[in-house]
Amino acid sequence: MRGLKSFVSVFLCAVLCVSAVAFSAQAKSKKYVKSISVKSKAEITIPAGKKTAVKSFKVAVKVKGNASKKFTAKSAKPSVAAVKVEKSSIKITAKKAGAAKITVTSKAKNVKGKKLSKTLTVTVKKAAEENKKEEKEDGFKIYFANNKKWSDVKARFFNRESGASVNAEMKLLEKNSYGEDVYCAAFDLDKYDRAVFGNGTDETTPIPVTKASSGFYITSDTPEFNGKYSAGVYTYGKQFGGKIEDIEMDYPGGYTKNVSIMTPEGYNPEDKTKKYSVLYMSDAQNIFGMEGYRSKGEWCCDDTIQTLMNNGGDGIIIVGVVTNDAKRMTELTPNIGSLKPIPEIPEEYYKDVKLEGENFSKFLAEDLIPYIDNNYNTNSTRGFAGSSNGGLEAFYIGMEHPELFSYIGAMSPSFDFFDEDVWDNYLADKKFTGSVPNLYISAGNSDFTEQIQYDAVISMGKRLEKAGYPADKMTMVIDQDAAHKEFYWGLYFPEMLCFGLNIK
Repeated sequence: MRGLKSFVSVFLCAVLCVSAVAFSAQAKSKKYVKSISVKSKAEITIPAGKKTAVKSFKVAVKVKGNASKKFTAKSAKPSVAAVKVEKSSIKITAKKAGAAKITVTSKAKNVKGKKLSKTLTVTVKKAAEENKKEEKEDGFKIYFANNKKWSDVKARFFNRESGASVNAEMKLLEKNSYGEDVYCAAFDLDKYDRAVFGNGTDETTPIPVTKASSGFYITSDTPEFNGKYSAGVYTYGKQFGGKIEDIEMDYPGGYTKNVSIMTPEGYNPEDKTKKYSVLYMSDAQNIFGMEGYRSKGEWCCDDTIQTLMNNGGDGIIIVGVVTNDAKRMTELTPNIGSLKPIPEIPEEYYKDVKLEGENFSKFLAEDLIPYIDNNYNTNSTRGFAGSSNGGLEAFYIGMEHPELFSYIGAMSPSFDFFDEDVWDNYLADKKFTGSVPNLYISAGNSDFTEQIQYDAVISMGKRLEKAGYPADKMTMVIDQDAAHKEFYWGLYFPEMLCFGLNIK
């Protein structure tokens, strides 16, 4: 019995020694896999209109010595997400909504003689399916680019006159080229003309919505106007496909003016059967041709015309006169009386202003309009629009030449430049019978300049009503949250355009 015990002890000792030697030999060879790692969870969204989406994930394999860093990868549900091994990563092709586990396994073994594995769980979302559901819903669609990365996006639509409102569900569609989530909501455009976007805590200022509107994004880093976020124009779908050209023309006063002419997508100078209406504007340097989305310094008029066309409307030619030098206030202030001192503004700001708005009106009527009509395919429908001093000049031009224009857009007009009695005297002999242009006047009350002009704009509305300007030809849009900025005028431009052209 004692001999048997001795034999067993010797045998076990030999086995352990052999194992130790083998382990020692492997360890001394310094050739084994130490670890393998890959992201544990990931989400892939298949964009609207696409069948698949491809995304790569890095795989890190750490080894000792010259052990192989190669690995294999296998999808538990290749019909949901297929996987392909690349040099140091895996490329996953998402095919349909669902979840799939991707197992990544090292080819080399560790010190214990086992291969190492890690699992990546992929969740696939298919925005295309959500988009199809959205398309089936009734109503006009408006889009919102969530550049603030709000965790929840809500929309409220209301009518600025009746106050009627409705909350609408915002559905996630896709990511845009900026990597932002784009949401969509459908609503009744016949009932509601304003939109507010928010996240339950913060919200935007009210935004006009029309047939020429597409979408919006947040322009401010923090809430600013009356504690609300400001918004800018975001064009969803087909982008501007027209052209912009610049010319130089002689101007009354012995100098030249630069003029920018925008023709819409599809404009063919050889096709004389297709005629276009023309909108003339001041401040061409701010109305189009910049970056568009993300450019706070312009109106995005080119994008608005493209949106109108995307929604079934006609293309429009826009002709802008550049008014960005020291002569701007002189060119865009009519000679209807003495300028009124404005206590809130230093006298140096306007003391050298000459009242030469009549020259601008003359240039428009006698030079620019004939040139455009002779060189472009135009019809008889014309409009003129401008902001601030440009809004003042637009109003003046509409009063002086009602026979030339179908509509006038006076955005944040500087009516405060003249006293009440000056305006009373100027309008006293105006007869608002027969054909008068559709008149759109807008103003805000949230920043310094708008607050200075606010009372004068309100007074002008009452004065015109008393003077008999046709009620169905005029609209006063007063928004307490609007500011004296280009991107705000860009928000109201589509509404001005639709009112002017009677687009419902």
